[in-house]
Amino acid sequence: MRKPLSMAVFVVVLSVLACNAPQPGGAAISSTATPATAEPVTVEVPPTPMIMCTPPLCTADEVYYCPGDCPGGCGTGCATPTPQAALPSAPTIFSFTADRTAIVQEGSILLTWQTGGGSEASICWVTHEAILTCVQDPFDPAGGTVTITPSGPGRPGVTEITLTVRNSASSAEASVEVTIECAEDPLPELEDQQMYANCPYGTVAGTAAYQPFQDGTMLWLQGNGTIYVLYANGQYETYTDTFREGDPERDPAIVPPADLYQPVRGFGLVWRTNERIRDGLGWALAPEAGFQGWSQSYSGVGMHTSGTFLRSLDGTIYVLSHFGAVWSVFTP
Repeated sequence: MRKPLSMAVFVVVLSVLACNAPQPGGAAISSTATPATAEPVTVEVPPTPMIMCTPPLCTADEVYYCPGDCPGGCGTGCATPTPQAALPSAPTIFSFTADRTAIVQEGSILLTWQTGGGSEASICWVTHEAILTCVQDPFDPAGGTVTITPSGPGRPGVTEITLTVRNSASSAEASVEVTIECAEDPLPELEDQQMYANCPYGTVAGTAAYQPFQDGTMLWLQGNGTIYVLYANGQYETYTDTFREGDPERDPAIVPPADLYQPVRGFGLVWRTNERIRDGLGWALAPEAGFQGWSQSYSGVGMHTSGTFLRSLDGTIYVLSHFGAVWSVFTP
C-alpha cells in the first residue's frame, strides 16, 4: 500500500521549482538547468470523401461509360463500345503443282496454284550456288501460273520449289519437288571427282597444243579458242587465241639463247605482245606439240567455288580455280 507524501517532501519539491523559475527581467537562477524539449504536434487531416456512383442499366449492346477516374466523379451514361475488327483466318493453299517432275538443266517448268485468304505470295527455290532465288514479277496470290527455269543443286539433284502465301494473321506453305538432270555428262576421268558437286558445263574436247617454258606451260584448245598460261608460281591466265592463218608466225628479230625457243603462231603472238607473259614464262624449252585434249568446268556450293579441269599432253589434269586464278594438279 502506497504511503502519501509527507508534508516535508512536498515543501522541498515546491522549493526546487521556485528556485528554477525565471525571475522578473532575467534568466533562471540556476545556470545548470536542462531546457525543455518541444513536443511534436499532430494535425488531424479529415479523410477525402469517396464519391460513389451507381452505373445505369445499359442495353445488351452498350457498356457503362466513366469519363473520369474515381474518386473524382463518374459519368452516368451508357455508350456503345467501338467494335474491334476480327483477325483474318490463316490463308489456305488449295493446290500447288508443276507440269513435270523432271527437267534437264536449263529447262523450264510451269507452276500453277490456287489459294484463299492470302494478301501476298512468293515462290522461291535454292540454286546450285546455295542462293535463295524467288520469282521477281508480282503475281496474284489467289491463283495463277508462272514459268521458271530453276538451276539444279547437283548431278542429278532434286530442287524443292516453295509457294508461301501470307496475310496479317499468318502464312501457309506448299512445295513441289523437281529432279534436274545434268545437260552434260562428266568426262570419264572426272566421274569420281569430289571437288565440285554440281553438273559439269562447258565441256571441250579435241585438237589441242602444248608447249613447256622455263617457268611454266602454255596450253591451247581449238574447241574454245583459248590459250591457257600456267605460271610456275601457281597462278594462271587465259587469253583468246587471235592468231589467224597468214599472220606472221614469229618475229625474226627475236633470237633465243642456245637450246631455247621463241614460241610461234598463237602462243608466239600472246608471248610477244605481253611483257608480263614473257617475263613470267621465260623462253620455251621445246617446240609446241599437238595432241587430243579436253577441258570441263564445274561449280560448287557457294559463289566462289568453281573451276575448270584441263588435260595436258602427258595426261596430267590441271585444276584451274576460278576464284583467285590459281592452278593445281588434280589427283583422282
